[in-house]
Amino acid sequence: MTENYKGLLFERRFATTDDIKLQYKPEFRDANIKDQDGNPLTVSSLEVPKSWSQHALNITATHYLRKADVPETGSEKSVYQMVDRISRTIKEWGVQQGYFDETNGVTFQKELNAVLLGQGASFNSPVYYNVGLEARYGIDHDDKGLWGIVEGKAQSTGRAYKNPLVSACYIYNPNDSLEGLVNIMAVDSTTIFKYGAGIGCAWDNVREVGAPIKGGGYASGPLSFMSGQNAIAGGIKSGGRTRRAAIMTILGVEHPDIQDFVVAKAVSEMKMGALIDAGSTGHWEGHTVQDSPLQNINMSVGLTGEFFDAKDRGEKIKLRSVVDREKIVKEIDPNDLLDLIAYCAWECGDPGVQYRDNINAMNTCANDGLIIGSNPCSEFLFQNESACNLASLNLLKFVDSEGHFDVNGFRAAVRVMHTAQEILVSKAGYPTENIANNSHNYRPLGLGYANLGALVMTLGLPYDSDEARNLAAGITSLMSSEAYLQSTKIAEIVGKFGNYERNRASVKEVLGKHRASSKRLRAGNGLEEIVRAANQNWDAVLDRVDKTGVRNAQVTLLAPTGTTAFMMDCDTLGVEPDISLVKYKVLSGKQGTMKIVNQSVPRALSRLGYNSGEIDEIKDYIAEHGNLEGCKVVRREDMPVFDCSISSGRRTISPEGHLMMMAAVQPFLSGGISKTVNLPNDTRPDEIRRLYEMGHDLGLKALAIFRDGCKVAQPINVQGNGGVNELGRGEKHKPAAKRQSTTFEYMVAGNQLFFTVGLYDNGEPAEIFVNVMDRGTEMDSAYNTIARMGSNMLQGGQPLNSVIRIFESSGRSHDYGGFTNHPFIKSAGGILPFIGQVLKAEFLGDISFVPPELRPLPEELAVYKRQPVLHLIPEIGGRKVYPGSPSLEETIKRISGTNYWKDEGETTFETLEKIKKARKERTQKNSEQEQKGRMTGRTCSCGSPLIQNGSCTICSNPTCNKREGGCGA
Repeated sequence: MTENYKGLLFERRFATTDDIKLQYKPEFRDANIKDQDGNPLTVSSLEVPKSWSQHALNITATHYLRKADVPETGSEKSVYQMVDRISRTIKEWGVQQGYFDETNGVTFQKELNAVLLGQGASFNSPVYYNVGLEARYGIDHDDKGLWGIVEGKAQSTGRAYKNPLVSACYIYNPNDSLEGLVNIMAVDSTTIFKYGAGIGCAWDNVREVGAPIKGGGYASGPLSFMSGQNAIAGGIKSGGRTRRAAIMTILGVEHPDIQDFVVAKAVSEMKMGALIDAGSTGHWEGHTVQDSPLQNINMSVGLTGEFFDAKDRGEKIKLRSVVDREKIVKEIDPNDLLDLIAYCAWECGDPGVQYRDNINAMNTCANDGLIIGSNPCSEFLFQNESACNLASLNLLKFVDSEGHFDVNGFRAAVRVMHTAQEILVSKAGYPTENIANNSHNYRPLGLGYANLGALVMTLGLPYDSDEARNLAAGITSLMSSEAYLQSTKIAEIVGKFGNYERNRASVKEVLGKHRASSKRLRAGNGLEEIVRAANQNWDAVLDRVDKTGVRNAQVTLLAPTGTTAFMMDCDTLGVEPDISLVKYKVLSGKQGTMKIVNQSVPRALSRLGYNSGEIDEIKDYIAEHGNLEGCKVVRREDMPVFDCSISSGRRTISPEGHLMMMAAVQPFLSGGISKTVNLPNDTRPDEIRRLYEMGHDLGLKALAIFRDGCKVAQPINVQGNGGVNELGRGEKHKPAAKRQSTTFEYMVAGNQLFFTVGLYDNGEPAEIFVNVMDRGTEMDSAYNTIARMGSNMLQGGQPLNSVIRIFESSGRSHDYGGFTNHPFIKSAGGILPFIGQVLKAEFLGDISFVPPELRPLPEELAVYKRQPVLHLIPEIGGRKVYPGSPSLEETIKRISGTNYWKDEGETTFETLEKIKKARKERTQKNSEQEQKGRMTGRTCSCGSPLIQNGSCTICSNPTCNKREGGCGA
């Protein structure tokens, strides 16, 4: 090595021999995969390290080994061959770009081989799909949709694999133009999907439903284009492999269509439910699900700090037109919207939420704009039109049998993987010119980890414990600090990221926040070495950044890992805890599966001091029962160590435990955390709302929840179906088979409306049906979908007030609003809000929205009609007429809360009499005006005035039967 050498230095740590097969000895095994139609298929004699499980081989053979066009063999026959294809290509690109010389490049390649074959780390899927196919096998074909970086600028390469797609994550927020909207659906998304990646889109800039369009007409709104993108994704399997493409759609909370967006997925689920109830297939891969709207899409609402501030102050938020920001389309109550978000998430798992104030507080490129978009799983959160290639470290590979975490080994693995990811950025292909340029100019990376749940269990720590959270926080801080330190070293050699200078201040501010969070970590309980190393790294990063800058605007996040984690034989994914103490081991050949106890369990038991005989007894108990509940061998204080995310008994990790773990690691990540908080079936919507609010308060960037059994069709169903019930959790409160109901018939904006409220035996609402006449089946179905949602809420134990909020906030901008013939609701903002007001008055006794002169009497409302007559007599002269019974005032207080029938300075009796008198006078006046308007000025032969009634003239004397004109029979 010469003294003038300026490149990266790599030393041997993981590669112990020159021949990797001597270190990771191979064997030949058959792999069990499925063809494109799902039929079982055996691939014979694949070369794989002996240390790899059959499941890891099956995953690799199914997804990542190249199946066609490989010279001589036709397909890749070896895991070693696949890894060499990737590592050799990256090494060559690294030498070409000046990261290191050939000598250090060879060492780097050997280290990368050892890390990958030793299952210590993995790239994201597109790297396995695409990298090295042209360089190693000469595989390539025309593809004019790809853009590469040539001499620092994006150029159309016209080739598929010379500059291959390597990123799993793309952010592409569409603009408000027809050309842009069609492009994102038909061109750009297609390119991303077919090469094995996913896309996230924030639709904030697309004009709302009903907004004017140049040249005439009105906009259909972002939801209509989301549906088109969903259809494209449904027809294109990701990377041409076996998984469907992934999409995230995001809409900011200030968008006028936000309420329609929130309910869209729940409405789709309900339509599916109706089809399945009618006999259509309910399998999650069947046509009913796959042909339903929005089923290939994840949905999230972009919540702002202003939104939460308005909620806390009890103020409404203004939804402004996209095309005219001065125009306020409507105002909504943040509490009502949160209730709606929580209910729809309870109903179907969507929408999730993204906390934009928390995201932008850690925006390293704040000078270039706010971050409003993300990738499909919400871990990559960055500037518009950007891409990120991901990689994950297998944490369990850095812990020895004594439970010691290999700090230096972990740091070395971070350096190897970060460098590999960084080299890929400039040699990769991208789906659009702007994404290519932005990726080159920002160079965001997404290094993360998997197997955290298995790690903490192995160490004998409960996932929901301060000890586990401190450990996870320390490791995450170490990972990010080492990655940024490596980024400064690379920047010193090949330069800082292109847009660094104009974002220098925000980069340093964010790095300072990372360091400050790290300095607050507690270093006890064996974490001293981890925390010390992390803090030293952060100090070095802040010291170097002024001199060198950084090569990458972002370096870390926590992805869901999925298939790549299975390829590494991880027991748990990403930051997740273990899902179960029992696993099913895939056997070689065609021998099927075998039920085994999670391998973290015996290691944890040994760590906790149990002897071999006790461990065997406990394993047998788990194998038989699926959990440890009732196992007398396990000490009570050790039980939390073995809690999982989904219970097979009574014990499970609480939702708060999941959020607290996320909050522990979030301060040390450039991006976010892809994690679904799994909830039991009997979780209530108000509990989901509380979790969404808690996530914001804890500083998370995004949060998604999934209630078991909430979807009409789902791949895994852990528990039986059920609902929310205050008396019997997990059960729905169904009304009696033979039940009373009340039907309401009114005219709203010229439309005839019928809606029926089915009642429980106690007279309280149990279900709602809506029928809008003369509006066609589509609108009728849409209104009934919301009604069905309300019925599910009522029977799931939710209060009527929550249902009313859904109706009041679900009125679309094109809902039929106008005048009505209702006796005290004379105008309505729409049919659904009108129904909500009727329900509020009739069944809650709430007439706060009714003008004083139109107030109904209490006994005219359904909720009071159920009361005994003696309870509806007001006090007269300040005294109860019937002292033994509650007075009307007491009944009103119990039912309505507020006495709407007691005006200032009057008793309830006096106000009621005033209402009756005013109503009588109004009726008499209206009658006189009507009569006067109908007088013809002529008299009948009997001497009485003649009255015009349409085309018919009749005598006003009821004893006279004289008629003239078109009176009919």
